[in-house]
Parts: sequence; structure tokens; C-alpha cells
Amino acid sequence: MSFSLRSILSRYTRIDLLLLLMLLLLLLGKFALIWGYTMDDAYITIRYAQNWVNFGVLGWNINDPVPVEGYSNTLFLLLSSAAVYLGLNAIVLFKLVSMVAMLANVWLVLFFCQRLNPKLQLLAVLFYISYPGFVLWGMSGLESLVFVTFNLFALAFFIRLTERDEKITTDAVLIGLFVFLAGVTRPEGPLMGIVIGVVLVFLRLYQRNYRRFVAEALPMGLTFFTLYGVYFYCRWSYFGEIFPNTYYVKSHTGHLDVPREFLLTAALPLLIGAAGLFNRQWRLMLITITLYMAAATCLVIGAHPVISFLNRLMLTPLLLSAVMMVFGLQYLLERHPRVGKVLTVFLLVLNFALLYAGSVFSELLANTYVKRQANRAHIGEYLMQLGVKSYAMGDVGIIATVTPGVHIYDYYGLNSKKYVSAEVDRDWDKYAAWMVAQQPEAIVLPSEEKDHFQLLPGIGYNILREMDKNGHYLPGQIFEVAGDNYRYRVYLYQKNSGG
Repeated sequence: MSFSLRSILSRYTRIDLLLLLMLLLLLLGKFALIWGYTMDDAYITIRYAQNWVNFGVLGWNINDPVPVEGYSNTLFLLLSSAAVYLGLNAIVLFKLVSMVAMLANVWLVLFFCQRLNPKLQLLAVLFYISYPGFVLWGMSGLESLVFVTFNLFALAFFIRLTERDEKITTDAVLIGLFVFLAGVTRPEGPLMGIVIGVVLVFLRLYQRNYRRFVAEALPMGLTFFTLYGVYFYCRWSYFGEIFPNTYYVKSHTGHLDVPREFLLTAALPLLIGAAGLFNRQWRLMLITITLYMAAATCLVIGAHPVISFLNRLMLTPLLLSAVMMVFGLQYLLERHPRVGKVLTVFLLVLNFALLYAGSVFSELLANTYVKRQANRAHIGEYLMQLGVKSYAMGDVGIIATVTPGVHIYDYYGLNSKKYVSAEVDRDWDKYAAWMVAQQPEAIVLPSEEKDHFQLLPGIGYNILREMDKNGHYLPGQIFEVAGDNYRYRVYLYQKNSGG
């Protein structure tokens, strides 16, 4: 299999090339449609970068007693740090990198499918473009699509490694490199490397080709473990913990929403793709894909859906399900043409319907988030005008980046692993009591009610009760914007108002 785009497109007719160009233009159009969409967590990374570059402290606050790794993406931390140092817009940089990643993913989908009918290759690309989660998470300012790209590159080099006898060391080193890059992009990044390692062991044992296994596994393992070992040591030496990241505990025992959403979304592609396993020529790649999807699905059992709507944590398996789908279609078209043609037409109609509905939904969501972040920016400016030295708020978003040097108590535990643990998360009274006891100079609470200020479900009610007990917090200004249901009220600490 070749990575050369010229080789991949060599069987394309002019109509095929025109259809591919139209799909790429649709993709760019979706980028433009939701360019302003930015998720809250992107600003968490930028906040860390600002403190690191401007104050020399890699932390959520510059004076936290124990440093906590409250971001889940070291790669984007480095990118945002470079942007802050150079005076560039980090959010724009994130989005541009994600655009490159999404185009690279199109190329990689074509790589995996290059032995199939070009029309089926384009169907896989259409699936990628039509599902709203890919572009939304790509434009969110998060690492989601870059993570997909690294996973796909690792898998692609593994497939090439198993199909040729030359340049084994080069492919093995590249696999180790991309698994490492995935590992510094998301905590679960090494999973693709584990799956590749397991498949390689069984493949070479079955073939009794032990010398080839050593020639492949040694450079692959040395590359990954050397690079990841340095990265792991640097984190451990700075944070003083093996697992310093608060992200790891955003879970609830037995939570099945995330795997359920993936299985429902990918059910049809996987059912069709299962037919491709009957072709021995494709079987190794499809088995590797299936094992990765199964492992990834098991890994997200317990993950909280608030951090993974539209399959954020399952974008790699979801895209690979589209690859499996077109391999299954190819098999059905060859063995059962009537069934294959009916399914192909159905999938075309379904994907174009999803493309339209997803674009409408994405635009509405993007417009809402643009307004919400603008409203939050006004809150940040207001707090800076008041000269507050500390405040408390959950889902801080852009406020964190417009209040540099101000101490922020985040509802969801970016200050302390202790107060984001699963046990404390269920005991919001204890959590709220701790936070109010810190006496932040302002506390910001959100509401979704327009007619009266009714708090969002969750810790806000506990915080309100603790403020009443404290007696020093008085309700202040309400911030709202047309087109967004969220409203925010700022409660200010008055030292002499308590009983």
C-alpha cells in the first residue's frame, strides 16, 4: 500500500476527482460555517500556557500549593505556550492545526481504502464529512482530530509494515513515534500501540517468524518507550505524582452513555463492515480495527458524557467504522450485487441527510457558543475592573484567559485532585463547603432560566447554601446575552456583611 496521493488517485476518473474536490469544498465550507465555535476546555490549556510563559508556573493558578495537571493535552499546551510567547492567537492556531489534521484524515481514509472501488472510497470520506462530531470537535479548539490523525498514521504504518519486506525499521520507528504523539495528545493515546503490539505478537507467532518479530518490535518499542519515558519522567518530576491529571477522575462507576452513543452511531457501519472479514486479503487490517474499537469502547465505560457528546472520545473508532463499512460494501457488491447496491444507495441518502441536518445543528450550536463566550468575556472584564484577586466558577471558559494572575477556584476541581475525586464529586456539600471556606472575592453561578434566576442542576445549589451560611456574599450583577439561555450572576464577598 502506498502513501502517495498520486498512486492512491491513479484509478480515479475525472468524475471521481471532481466528486472528491466537491467533498473537500464541503468540508472547508463546514469549517467556515462554525469557525467561531470554541469549547470551554480549550481555554483551560491556554490559561496554563499563560501562567507558564508569563509567570514561570505550569499551573491553573500561580500560587496553588500543589501543582495539578488540569489539562488533558500536553501537545496543545506546547502549541499554546508558543502562541502566547510569540503574541499569536492560540485559538486560531488550534483551529488551523485541526483543519490540517482533518484534511490529513481524508488522505488516510483514502490510503486504507485504496484497493476498493473509488466510489466506495468517496463514500467513506462522505461519512467523515457528514457526521457533525468530526468538524465540531475539530473547530472546538480541542485536540480531538489531531489525536485521530496520530492514531490513523500509527495504524497505516503498521498495515504497510505487514505488507512489505523492505524498510521494516523505518515503519516500526514511525509507528512508535505516532503512538508517542498520540500519548502526549490524549491520556489514552498508547492504546493504539497496545493493540498493534498484540496483533503483531499473534501474527508472527502464527507465522513462526520470530526473527521478523524482533526486527519490528525492537525499534518500535525503543522509539515509543524512550520518548514516552522522557515525557513521563518530566511530568512526574514536576507534579510529583504518577497520575497528576484531574481529567482521569471525570468518571462515574458504571456510566455507559459514552460507549452506548458510539455503538448506536456505528451500528450500521459495523454490521455492513463485518462482511469484509470474509475476504482474507483485508482480514488483518479489519481485525486490527475491530480490536482497537473494542478496546476503546471498554476504555470509556464510566466516562462522563458531559465531556464526550457527539462521540468526542470515540472519533477514531467511529472513522475506522466507516473504513470497515466500505470494505463490507465492496464484498457485498462482488458477492451479492443487489444487496450491495441497495445498501450503497441507502447510505448515500442517509449521509447526505445527515450532512444537511448536522450542518444546521452545528451552525446553531456554534452561534450559541460564540455568544456565550462573549458574555463570559464581559464577566472577566467586569471582575478585572473590580480588581478582585480571586473568584469561583465552573466551566470558566474564556474568563480564565482574560483574568491573568487572578486566583480561580474551579467548581470541577482544577485546583485540587482531592476535590475532583469521584467520592467528593458525589458529596457536593463537602465540596461546596471547602470552596466557600476559601473566601473567594467573587462567586459566579449560572442559570438557564430567563424569567427568574434558577440555578443549573448540580453544585450551584450547594454553593448557594454555603454562601447563605457564610453570610458575607451579596448578589450582584447578572450577565446575559440574546440567543443564549445561560445567564450568570456574580456574588461579591463583603467582609463586614456577615452575622
